[in-house]
Amino acid sequence: MTRSMMFRSCVLLGSIALSLQVARGQERAPNGEIYNELRPFVGLEGIRYQITGLEGGTVFNVPGLDNVADPEKAVTGLSRAEREQLAHFVYTDVEQVLATSGVPNPSRAASENQIAVLVIDVRWMRAKPDMFTVQVRVELMEAARLIKDPSRIVWTSSWRNVYTSVASGPNDLPSVVRSVTRSQVESFGRLYQRAHAK
Repeated sequence: MTRSMMFRSCVLLGSIALSLQVARGQERAPNGEIYNELRPFVGLEGIRYQITGLEGGTVFNVPGLDNVADPEKAVTGLSRAEREQLAHFVYTDVEQVLATSGVPNPSRAASENQIAVLVIDVRWMRAKPDMFTVQVRVELMEAARLIKDPSRIVWTSSWRNVYTSVASGPNDLPSVVRSVTRSQVESFGRLYQRAHAK
């Protein structure tokens, strides 16, 4: 058998194996086990989500802000109106990414104790006058019953991803926050899709 024929045979066998794996449905390791990174996503019937860190807060005890017109903007880089607008865009982005990824978001009629919660925590801080660090943590929380007290439900983390980036000034901050948040939720969506392949 020539080298060219061997190469074609390997490509053909690889294609058949790949098509069988796809046809089989649920993605599995060669030994039939579910990949470790997919375990938290197998069996999920959907998720609720919660976004934290965009609420803002009162700025106080910061030296040098006595004569500043907008202390919140001076400290955080965004005025209250800009932060509220950013929060609106982030919520819209998250909804869009989850819908595109095919992640069901059940109605509130579903029991909150029987559904996982995706907690998306968005934070930033001024590192220098013209530079902000942006950190987005995405964490999948699942309800669990305590063995010693089955009537009590606690929330436990089954998957987490954290990413930190940099924004070069207040004008760049909203786009970086949105970009990093979208990217983190998309990574969750890809894992969800892989775990629920049909």
